[in-house]
Amino acid sequence: MIKDFARLIFSDNRYRYEESSSIEMDRLALFLASDVGYFSPGWKEWALDQTSDFTTSNYASLQKEDGYILIGEEFAENLDAGPFFKISIEEFVKVLDQWEQFCKTRPKEILITRENGVIKMQGRD
Repeated sequence: MIKDFARLIFSDNRYRYEESSSIEMDRLALFLASDVGYFSPGWKEWALDQTSDFTTSNYASLQKEDGYILIGEEFAENLDAGPFFKISIEEFVKVLDQWEQFCKTRPKEILITRENGVIKMQGRD
């Protein structure tokens, strides 16, 4: 059984959040579906920029802390309150690279899993 997961479905020419195992996984899935969309290289640039530690977008607030990115909800009453999806900057960039490929190939479903801090993404038709 997969412990941490999120599922996105391709519908109406875009990916939509379907379900997840936790609020933390919701954060990642909704960030990808709502804020990244059909891939914006600006997210990768922000992640690798050592002069910027915080940003927000339509859904998410993102902050860097000790080599990690914390993905939260922009409209939370307290942006410092969790729960956050915590991901290393290196894993974050890998996720964006995989997301870009999925946006080109458009599988009907994307399953995102997390085990021991490693994110895996699988497209299914």
